[in-house]
Amino acid sequence: MNNDPLIEVKHLKKYFPLNEGLFGQTTGYLRAVDDVSLTIRRGTIFGLVGESGSGKTTVGRTLLGLYPASGGSVTFFGKNSFGNNRFGNESGGQELTGLNSRQWKSLRPKMQLVFQDPYSSLNPRLRIGDAIGEAMLEHGLIAKSELRDRVVKIMETCGLSAHHYNRFPHEFSGGQRQRIGIARALILMPDFIVADEPISALDVSIQAQIINLFADLRDDLGVTFLFISHDLGVVEHLCDDVAVMYLGQIVERASRDSLFRRPLHPYTQALLAAVPTLDVDAPPRAIAPGEPPDPADPPPGCRFHTRCPYATDLCRTQPPALREVLPGHIVSCHYAAS
Repeated sequence: MNNDPLIEVKHLKKYFPLNEGLFGQTTGYLRAVDDVSLTIRRGTIFGLVGESGSGKTTVGRTLLGLYPASGGSVTFFGKNSFGNNRFGNESGGQELTGLNSRQWKSLRPKMQLVFQDPYSSLNPRLRIGDAIGEAMLEHGLIAKSELRDRVVKIMETCGLSAHHYNRFPHEFSGGQRQRIGIARALILMPDFIVADEPISALDVSIQAQIINLFADLRDDLGVTFLFISHDLGVVEHLCDDVAVMYLGQIVERASRDSLFRRPLHPYTQALLAAVPTLDVDAPPRAIAPGEPPDPADPPPGCRFHTRCPYATDLCRTQPPALREVLPGHIVSCHYAAS
């Protein structure tokens, strides 16, 4: 497996201002992403998991420039979309934070997004062949006379048929619509795709098909994914590396095998406890009580201490640093690191 990085994120922050009062004054900030660092290896599927509101979707959209970063850096080591690397850095990668709209447009074909809701992301008045191919024309990557053949080829790669070309989105099932969304992202031959909860709105039987499609795209075409999900069962089956987010921060990061073999953070253990199992002899795991705190006013110390069964006075006052407890297995927890 390739260990070269495609995306390198260092101390990424994304704060949203909270405006209140008669004149809409900024009274505080919602810390959706607060000092996140991770590396996504080329040709792998990186799983980013956590409860709703943990900040994982904001991470994905900030990586793609849909939200401007409030701090930190995002470096992209894909093919040079700017043609001369004048926007690159000393490492040979391209720094993405601070790019203007023209620079982002040049980079868009290399970085794509698959939405959570396949139907709302499609124009109901646009035939799906045109929807899949419009980005190719927008970026001037193909002649209009050659477009149909290219679209049909990508449709077939994603499990659709040529006779679907002239149909409208309402004529498809949810799984087929998600395949259309994947085809629309894939036709540009991107290096990197952010898949934001791409199967959560689908039936279980259709979920398996989409999961297998992602695995095939990784193995056959070398596409790199950031797979955002709250379902650790799916992540265990699909992903190569995993990071667990809680209240805007990464609390545990490891390879899939290491994390599922020995989860170290109490929050990760709680998420795993929520995964259904058929093993009646499986030992019980701790489930975190209560709800996450307000991200606009996170608690001092470890942000998970208000729900952690192992919290001590140290946890309530001193934020834990991310530490490598096992080889390649990093955790932010006083209890796990002791």
